[in-house]
Amino acid sequence: MIEWFMDDEKLEEKEKTLTRVAKDVANARFSCNVSNPVSSDISLPVQQNCYELSRVQKPRVKIMCPNKSEVKFTCVVSQNDFKIEWLMEGKRLKEKEMTLTRVAKDVVNASFSCNVSNPVSSELSLPVQQNCYAPHSQDGCDEYAATGSSFTVPLKHKLQESENLRWFHNTTIIFNSKLDKRTKRNTRKDFFVDSTGSLKLTKLMKDNSGQYAPIVYDEEGRNVAHLLSLSLCVLDPVQKPNVTMKCTGSTINVSFTCSVDQKENYLEYKWLTTDKELTGNLKDTLTKKAEDVMNLPIACNVSNPVSFAISEPVYQECLKLYVAGEKSGPNIWVFVRFGAGFFLLLLLTVIVCATQKNLTQKNKYAIRDKEEFPLSQSGTETTAAAAVGQLHK
Repeated sequence: MIEWFMDDEKLEEKEKTLTRVAKDVANARFSCNVSNPVSSDISLPVQQNCYELSRVQKPRVKIMCPNKSEVKFTCVVSQNDFKIEWLMEGKRLKEKEMTLTRVAKDVVNASFSCNVSNPVSSELSLPVQQNCYAPHSQDGCDEYAATGSSFTVPLKHKLQESENLRWFHNTTIIFNSKLDKRTKRNTRKDFFVDSTGSLKLTKLMKDNSGQYAPIVYDEEGRNVAHLLSLSLCVLDPVQKPNVTMKCTGSTINVSFTCSVDQKENYLEYKWLTTDKELTGNLKDTLTKKAEDVMNLPIACNVSNPVSFAISEPVYQECLKLYVAGEKSGPNIWVFVRFGAGFFLLLLLTVIVCATQKNLTQKNKYAIRDKEEFPLSQSGTETTAAAAVGQLHK
């Protein structure tokens, strides 16, 4: 009786001849066991020599953007009979197909590579990143840096010695590894490229704002790594702000205004009191009831994406209250209002009294004149008659 074994695993076939597809058993070891009722013997294991596997070549990953939301990674290798494994950030994925599809915005900065293997060898491609979706903030900046500081634009690619690296600032080539080896000698003082290919920007000025993009070419001039660009915005650090106070409204309100000698769209305002942030107000003016912030220090914190500065604290002066555990006396404005009302009432009383007195005196003189006028008239008539009589005599 005959039994067949493949890599020590017993097979079902019992015939003298065993047939297999050569490439399916390229590295398998076969042996046969011959037995009768009294004895058995097994042969030495052998391997097929009809089909010889070649070592796999290094694959590369091709990126395609079928639409604005998806990205397709295709593992390209000029061979047959291999297995594929996909890796994202060095971790194996479950997909085994030639093409891997992902939602672009979900893998914005992730690196993908494919591993190709057969029974005798394996090769891993260079990592690539999607270029179908480029996230940007509302102001178009991916990163921020302060004037006078340094910033590194990383090269997310393992640079080979035979490859040519170019760095672009907007549309201008600022570095070409084949034309000028600035990694070792750089005549410019505002940047250099380190041994990993990353771009190091130094002594930043606002003119350094813009788009930075790397391109890597192989010996045949092909773009071997689809790398994303980076939009850098260079901003001035925030200057120390100043808070001014103004009393407003009939209800004794106080307004605090935060001023800073900068004209930027990036400034954000926060209001602080006793090292606590006041919520619900992100404007440069804060209005409160004076009584609510009676003895509290008020300061403002002005920030932009690269720095912040806090003003000196100020106190409201619209409301004067003396506090010793509790309010020791009524509001001074109560006295002011009461005094003003009393003065108006007193003034009105004086005016009314003076008017009444004046009217009384006028009436008194008028009555006296009426009483005296008839007597004067009678005397005049008597005198006139006497004069006429004298003339007749």
